[in-house]
Amino acid sequence: MTDTFLFGRDLERYTKIVRTLAAEVRNQQRRATTLPPLRDTATWEILRQAQRWIACRQPPHHGWQGNRVRRTALQLGYGRSVTDGSYSSLADSIMAYETSTHEVVVLPKQVAKLTVPMAASVLLHESTHLVYREILCERTGFTLDETFVLCNRNEAEQYRTSFTTEALAFWNQTSWLLASSQEDLLNHEQREMLRYAAQMITRSSTGTTNFAEALHRYTISSIEDSQPSSVDLPLVYLDGHRAGSPVVVSDLAPNILEPLLAANLDNGY
Repeated sequence: MTDTFLFGRDLERYTKIVRTLAAEVRNQQRRATTLPPLRDTATWEILRQAQRWIACRQPPHHGWQGNRVRRTALQLGYGRSVTDGSYSSLADSIMAYETSTHEVVVLPKQVAKLTVPMAASVLLHESTHLVYREILCERTGFTLDETFVLCNRNEAEQYRTSFTTEALAFWNQTSWLLASSQEDLLNHEQREMLRYAAQMITRSSTGTTNFAEALHRYTISSIEDSQPSSVDLPLVYLDGHRAGSPVVVSDLAPNILEPLLAANLDNGY
């Protein structure tokens, strides 16, 4: 976590740099070939069944931002973009959150293998990523493009952002499965992540350490597969009474993130 404070002209220069970089990202997005909308009717039928499964349940009491994540999951395909990952390099994924466009990418062949509860839990996982980024924007004063630059193209923040957003996404996914479909929890292909998250949720003495170690491995793998970092900037609040002061990302969910970040200190982060 950075301890950099920016004031006056330093904060103005910082803001100008971030906005310039964000504009470059937007221009790159316009020139790049974007994924088409998801149109496969069989896949949509599974996703709609999953949304109905979510709609008839209340968020688990230990979930993070339960009502907001639930609402976001139900909005996918209704004002929130869902794209077809068949045309991407995400062959081993089921769904993914595209950080540069703030969209959910779905791979029809992978979704076809899922039970309805598991499809619902993956929707909730990706919706957690959407909510995480939106809340970060609300609290810091940055736009989605600016947070993409600062969190996903930024050497100083890329690991921390990935670690914390995946922590909350797996936490929420596991919370819903614990409450409604424990059989799916045990049989999911990412059962290690979900099992350790479940141990932490149910307050196992080793759960937090195991979950933090699994998240570390998952984060390192995801960063290796992403574009290399090209920015080195601190993450500070843009406006309000905290303008120029460092963003403490664990403040998004202190009871979940602070123990995980503390357990992850042995990995040097």
